[in-house]
Amino acid sequence: MVSQVLASIGLTVCIALGLHMLLGRERQRQLGLWWQGYQARFSLWRRRWSPDARAEQRRRQRLFVASQHREAIERARSRPMELDEVEWDGNVAKPKFGQARKRHLH
Repeated sequence: MVSQVLASIGLTVCIALGLHMLLGRERQRQLGLWWQGYQARFSLWRRRWSPDARAEQRRRQRLFVASQHREAIERARSRPMELDEVEWDGNVAKPKFGQARKRHLH
């Protein structure tokens, strides 16, 4: 079974090379240019999914998340709560968010 598959692949390659030799010089050049373009598109896809590209994407994601955290911390620091809006339990401040509304489920 495996030998038949390999033989058919070999025969297909030989036929393709024979047809390529029968083409004129201009057609061979056009076919070569088309193949180079195909390989360029494939290499672009391969570079996009390479381990280096994924590592760079993870690094950018970490930087974005870190900047979001910094912005959230700065927003929280920029608007301090009034002392009457905070309930102190020792040295822990628990903000009062208002009265909790009771939800009617039906």
